[in-house]
Amino acid sequence: MIKNIISSILDIKESYNLKHIWQNLAIMEIKSSYKRTKLGPFWIVITTFVLMSAMGPLYAYIFKVNFKDYFLYIICGFTFWEFIKQNITDFTKVFSDSHGFILSQPFPITLYILKSLYKNILILLHNVPLVVIVVVLLNKNINLVTFIFFIIGSFMNFTTLFFSGLIVSIFCTRFRDVAQIIMSILTVMFFLTPILWSVDMAGERAMFLYGNIFFVMIDVMRSPLVDSVIPYKSIIVLIFLNLILIPVSLFLFGKFKDKVPFWV
Repeated sequence: MIKNIISSILDIKESYNLKHIWQNLAIMEIKSSYKRTKLGPFWIVITTFVLMSAMGPLYAYIFKVNFKDYFLYIICGFTFWEFIKQNITDFTKVFSDSHGFILSQPFPITLYILKSLYKNILILLHNVPLVVIVVVLLNKNINLVTFIFFIIGSFMNFTTLFFSGLIVSIFCTRFRDVAQIIMSILTVMFFLTPILWSVDMAGERAMFLYGNIFFVMIDVMRSPLVDSVIPYKSIIVLIFLNLILIPVSLFLFGKFKDKVPFWV
């Protein structure tokens, strides 16, 4: 077990030392997705704003809540959900999409996971200015402390997603049906997670939401911006999750990473 964990750590260290490669690969992938467009990745910002502007009034009317408060809530929740969902989606196919590099280049395997995560962080950064503008305009209680905790929550999620990617990528490469199962789970979890609806609507059962990892990951980023509070419960849950996730993911990845070239 220790041998597998050490093997994974060495692979991650080697990948980090090659950051110029996975960073450039991520940037190239984004550029190729928006080739010959004038606005490029900023179409993501426009799409998010238009979608939220259409959904905001509708759901605010359905739920009978204040539009301004709800618009701030939904735009933060939806943006962070899309970031988490897109990372998991990309992890399900990260090795199969990179099979040409894997079979021809002697790069460490975690390089492709870092590339995928970095790409989605860059896309998130395109949406962050929109989120910040909405927060500044609609949340008069925002302060430096809560904004710092938003940054802390973001980095906690980056860590959680990376180590989740170690497991998801391995299993989805070995068993291709797992990717379809994960897609179905993500679809269901979108409706079971407080994104379009608020935590208050759960009433006395709100405590059970902390068993929903997607809610916890969104909450550590959304609560500091929307409610100007520090989400201690979600932070504690996420820390405990990582205490279990990190050694398990390192063990599994170290055990199976050498078989990836044969599976892609």
